[in-house]
Amino acid sequence: MRSWFHRKNRLLCFAVLWLAATHATNLVSGAETDSTQAMDLLDDWPRQWIDERRSDTQRQPVYQRVPPGLIAPVPAVVLATTESQNQIQLQSFESSSGALQTVPPCVATILLPVGPPEPWWVDVEYLHWWIKGMKNTPPLVTTGDESPGQDGRIGASSTRVLFPTTSLFQTPGSGGRIRFGHWWNPEHSEGIDGDLWGLNGPHERFSISSSGVPLLARPFFDTSPSTPGQNAEVVANSARAGGVTVLAESDLYAAGIGWRWNLGVFRPARARPCRSVPATFCFLPRGDIRLDFTCGYRYARLDEQLSVLENVTVTGTGRFDVEDHFRTTNDFNGAEIGLHYMHHHCRWSFDLRPQLAFGNVHQRTQIKGGTVFTPTGSTPISETGGLLALEGTNIGTTTRDQFSILPQVDARLGYRLTDRLAFTVGYSFLYWMRVARPGEQIDFNVNSEFFPASNPFPTTPTGTGPRDPRPRNADAAFWAQGLNLGLEYRF
Repeated sequence: MRSWFHRKNRLLCFAVLWLAATHATNLVSGAETDSTQAMDLLDDWPRQWIDERRSDTQRQPVYQRVPPGLIAPVPAVVLATTESQNQIQLQSFESSSGALQTVPPCVATILLPVGPPEPWWVDVEYLHWWIKGMKNTPPLVTTGDESPGQDGRIGASSTRVLFPTTSLFQTPGSGGRIRFGHWWNPEHSEGIDGDLWGLNGPHERFSISSSGVPLLARPFFDTSPSTPGQNAEVVANSARAGGVTVLAESDLYAAGIGWRWNLGVFRPARARPCRSVPATFCFLPRGDIRLDFTCGYRYARLDEQLSVLENVTVTGTGRFDVEDHFRTTNDFNGAEIGLHYMHHHCRWSFDLRPQLAFGNVHQRTQIKGGTVFTPTGSTPISETGGLLALEGTNIGTTTRDQFSILPQVDARLGYRLTDRLAFTVGYSFLYWMRVARPGEQIDFNVNSEFFPASNPFPTTPTGTGPRDPRPRNADAAFWAQGLNLGLEYRF
């Protein structure tokens, strides 16, 4: 009876080993007799683009890197394929103590998600971007002949515009961006990703001073009932010396987070093999392609300001310091949808991400001005109002809300340096509809009757006539584009 029992156990063991070998052979070779049978070892496998010209064996996505959570202990043996003989053979993974070892990630053959296997990723990039210039900024500094009807006035035959000669913000700015993400499931079919970035600049500065030659002036169109027409405040001529400084700044920030779903995956069966691959280098060997859909929240902020600083010294009278400040902030909050196309092959990868955000932009315009007159040998006198920003007209803060869209496109090429680290270079383009910008909030129509009493303009303000300049509440389209350099790490 005992010998029969041992014979029965041996037969049962042989049967189990035969069934295991048969199943492993099918797994390694990828063969299947019925295309409707579930060969995937993972639940909720993402849908695939099926090419009817290829067999079921060809479109099975066999992956060579296994996430740690998907590596299972192997009972005493593991099956592997010998490339030289193309046949199945047994390899023992037992240690000297008899304990079983797990399958090395590059050796295990299992149906895995398309794309890099790590569940987390972080991408750090340097941004070198250009932004749209402010084309509608009026002339701020001019020069010309010192003669009646000239004095740097717009339209005069001798007048030349010194600033701005082109649209503001012609130079690029620098910034940084951090992207991050995580897959919720082993199949990498559902996850979350986000980004946080900022662009500091570009910043512009113009400064000029004169002791009398050349003449310097700040032009405007006078709407005063007594002196209507083109006019200018003289900063430097034969009777006075002075200078003008213009500062312009622009800062762009954005952040977003959203859910990510896989729409489809594809792994070419006839992709070219990788060349010169170290045995320890485990990555995507055949070319993986996937398309994901993203949906989430987007925030963006554009903060810009334009300041004009003027100083005039009149012999025997004193010094005048005049300031005009224009600042605009745009805060966008909205929903965002997009697609994410990824193609990985060996060390190389390509990403394309078109996105569209739509929501509300909150525009805030702040205008300030001031004049400080310091009489010769006396105490300074401060008044509200400058030249283009006057009390009782446009000084103050205005806000309004507008519907806006914010599409952007990112394209990136990556080269994997190690299993987890990759170098990336890319291009980004962003468009923003209905943005308030400071140069376009300047009203060139100014009523000199509202100038402060201590203003260097030779007039006696009465506060009569139209209340110019006025708040414009103007907006325009905005764009930013440029190059990106970064490092991506997956873990």
